[in-house]
Amino acid sequence: MTDIKGPENRERPPGHELAHETAPPTYPGPAGGRLSLITDVGVLVAGVWLVVAPFVLGHDGAAFWNTLISGAVIAILAVARLGSPPRTSRLGLVHLVLGIWLIASPFLLGYGTDLVAARTSYATGAVVAVLALASAASGGRSRSVMRD
Repeated sequence: MTDIKGPENRERPPGHELAHETAPPTYPGPAGGRLSLITDVGVLVAGVWLVVAPFVLGHDGAAFWNTLISGAVIAILAVARLGSPPRTSRLGLVHLVLGIWLIASPFLLGYGTDLVAARTSYATGAVVAVLALASAASGGRSRSVMRD
């Protein structure tokens, strides 16, 4: 019987070892990669919550549209950051600005007296802003895949 060599047993030219091709991705930095991933997922969850919140909590008028649109933008940008980390590092600044906007918007758009809508904006805006700052502090995009 002949010995059939599979891809793992094939001879390779120097510099093309199998270990390099199948090695799992590594995340450089002390905790930067994991922290950045966690913060991006957290921002995505916050964005999805903002999209759902107006329907669940019964917002209306400016609170409805502000929460819905801000949440959609936050979620879309979070998906972009998760999908292409090296090219989207500056979107974290946009998340920070959107978090600050959510904190200020009840006053600026005049729905500060609607306590449920205002508290939703304050709390979720603070979460988004803090996660954006944490992502920036962690080195932001240190999640890029490195191969030895």
